[in-house]
Amino acid sequence: MHKDGHRTAARAMETLGSPTRGRQLVAALGAPRREPKPYTAEQALALFVNTNLSKSQYQLLRNSAAQQGADSFYPAYNRVRAAKLACLPHPDDETITASRGEVRLQALLDLTAGRLLLLQRDVLETLTESDAAGLVLLCKWGMDGSSDHSRYKQQGLTEDSHMFVTSLVPLRLVTESGTVVWNNATPNSARFCRPLALAFQKETAELTRAERRRVELEESKLNALRAGRYQVGYRIQLTMLDGKAVGALTETASTQSCTMCGATPKQMNQLEEMLRRPTTNTELGMSVLHCWIRIFEALLSISCRLQLQRRIASGADNQEAVKEAMKKVRVRFREELGLRVSEARSGGVGNSNDGNTARRAFQAPEKFSECTGIDKELIIRLHVILQVISCAFPVNTARLTSFCTETAQLYVRLYPWYSMPVTLHRLLIHSAQIYESCILPIGMMSEEAAEVRNKDVRRYRLQHTRKISRELEMTDLLHHLLLTSDPLISCSRAVDSRKRKALLPQAQLLLQEPEAPLGDRQDAAGSSGTRSRSSSSSSSSSSSSSSSEGGGGCGGDVSEQ
Repeated sequence: MHKDGHRTAARAMETLGSPTRGRQLVAALGAPRREPKPYTAEQALALFVNTNLSKSQYQLLRNSAAQQGADSFYPAYNRVRAAKLACLPHPDDETITASRGEVRLQALLDLTAGRLLLLQRDVLETLTESDAAGLVLLCKWGMDGSSDHSRYKQQGLTEDSHMFVTSLVPLRLVTESGTVVWNNATPNSARFCRPLALAFQKETAELTRAERRRVELEESKLNALRAGRYQVGYRIQLTMLDGKAVGALTETASTQSCTMCGATPKQMNQLEEMLRRPTTNTELGMSVLHCWIRIFEALLSISCRLQLQRRIASGADNQEAVKEAMKKVRVRFREELGLRVSEARSGGVGNSNDGNTARRAFQAPEKFSECTGIDKELIIRLHVILQVISCAFPVNTARLTSFCTETAQLYVRLYPWYSMPVTLHRLLIHSAQIYESCILPIGMMSEEAAEVRNKDVRRYRLQHTRKISRELEMTDLLHHLLLTSDPLISCSRAVDSRKRKALLPQAQLLLQEPEAPLGDRQDAAGSSGTRSRSSSSSSSSSSSSSSSEGGGGCGGDVSEQ
């Protein structure tokens, strides 16, 4: 009785602590007890992948549950293995050697589409016969090289510290009438980034061009998938590229020249001529993640040369003055915003300037201006444009063109002595043209998913591959990348539900339909399978800010929170 009295008093105090707590306690006490349900093989596989378990760890977990009387709570590993095989293509569709592993494009697309049909079966049942026979899967693909991989004591290769990865990301499954059947709510994360090819090779211009030819040859031979009353066609676009890859594919002689109009640095401040130039290669998209970083670094470079009023600091005294100015800028960013700017990374590869650093700096324009001496209005306008190209909402290209032109004119008026950097030139002169060339908004076509995947490749190679031979290692790595990007498995993970920052008011005005506050808009068709009647070009696919989950080789980037 004494203990019961204490419990009653504790519950009374808890009830008084909140006006709604009493109702919650009553509801909890009156709710029927839920009986535990055993995991299905697919649910166990999702748990296996999402918690990064090994086979021995899963067996330990299952045995521990059995000791507590829950013998059938976790299915046997053989059942999990069978579910895993359903996520992989047929062995005849794979080519694996000691130095390279690849999956046929047709097989990967068919596997992805088939898993999406299984995932969205409830939604698909509501489609008419004509819509069911006219489904189209929209995807982006690209390639990227990475370095600093672990080196193992294995025969067959003398160099395994570099890897060249070709990836594909499904973005949206739509009907010919525009109904969105499935939408990738995180198009710039590694969640759905599927491997097409892996190779122990250093990224070169010739390798990049050869890989493009190989994939485009397979693309020209694609056939639609027929599954019962459903037929799925494919449309893919090469946009997951960084500046180095774009330069290699366009065979641009200089990294400082524009790959779209051929303008050189000396010409980029001549705005009238730039606006009249013919453009090409806009279908390769815009490297959104690198765009944030490069423009941030360009403003830092201008800041360090404000006293000299010249871009090239010739002479020992001028070079020393630029170094001292950069030191002061780094100190101010550290004190005012807590950011580490332009600091060398350990190992001598890259620096601390990543997507998060750039986004956080642009979110505080006043302090950014105070730290660098850069005009505050220019910082705000650049932030607006970067937000617009990073979001997944449809853009009013006429308004975007006008806004970019005004921003370019402001830049030239403020800093005529510093010729416009090539990334800033592409952003201000070609953004609208790039948008019109993409099958979906630029924010969904970013290269960030491939950058994030580079980290996964390193980790999976270390933790989930057999080191007995190169071929087994490549097999395990390719299969684990396929498994972790399977749509059914990936959709079982919880999407980050933290509230993201809404677009700036000026950015909202550059969108096509800003009739409602963007922070209140819901996904048109999220990965849970909500059906939307809006067209594929106008339905939103993510929150109002960038929908990515992480960054890759450029640093640990996350969505704009």
